Amino acid sequence: RMALISPNLCVLIGSRIASQLIGLAGGLIALTKIPSCNVQVLGQDKRHLAGYSNISALPHIGILYYCNIVQACEPYIRKKILKIVAAKVALLARVDSYKNHPNGSEGQLFLEQINERIHKLTTQTKSRIKKALPIPEQKKKSKRGGKRARKMKERYLLTDLRKQQNRLSFTIDNGEYGDSAMGNDAGMIGYNEGNVRKTQVKKVKQVVSKKQRKQLEQMKSNKNLSSGLASSLSFTPVQGLELINPNINKVNEANQKWFNNNSGFLSAVPKRAN
Repeated sequence: RMALISPNLCVLIGSRIASQLIGLAGGLIALTKIPSCNVQVLGQDKRHLAGYSNISALPHIGILYYCNIVQACEPYIRKKILKIVAAKVALLARVDSYKNHPNGSEGQLFLEQINERIHKLTTQTKSRIKKALPIPEQKKKSKRGGKRARKMKERYLLTDLRKQQNRLSFTIDNGEYGDSAMGNDAGMIGYNEGNVRKTQVKKVKQVVSKKQRKQLEQMKSNKNLSSGLASSLSFTPVQGLELINPNINKVNEANQKWFNNNSGFLSAVPKRAN
């Protein structure tokens, strides 16, 4: 009768265990509503081992543990196979409830999958073969050059002061060995004269435009021109120290030309060309 009610379950776990599961669940339809984690513990024997060893007690194990496919495995993988069988039983119960695959083909397919899983778990895994590293290429890798790369090298470059600190003299007593080993001493700083790195002054090239060059050439050619800041000092017997404008001669010439009584009338309007 069990082959007619649940053919796929009987193929996987046998008719005896299948009938017990259906009876504990309350029917085939009720078994389909139970998740696989609870199918695994259906029919669990609760033992009260008060004062005795609980090594023989197997927790989270029901009647499904005693089916042929689980008992045929090695003891150390039985719990893993029990979880897999419980998941397949939950699926096959739903298949049988809809009367699909009445010949038990789906149960046979699941049985083959479980047997393959058992075979993988029991076979010894091959150790990995240690492969030698490939021969490194002798070609030089192209490195970035230019202003940015130079700036990066200058940033992490050892200064002359640090180089002198890293040096060790065998003729000078530099103190205890532990200080020099831990880098707490000054090394060769102060024992020999060297160019210790100082603050570098950037040499900026001044770019002179063509217009500025022309102005400089004009200033060189006109030697008689004097700037407004030029001045001369004169000592007079009456006033003592007196500041005199060096361009006073030009002012006197202009006054004699325009404001002289004998010069007559002079027009400041520029003459037009005929």
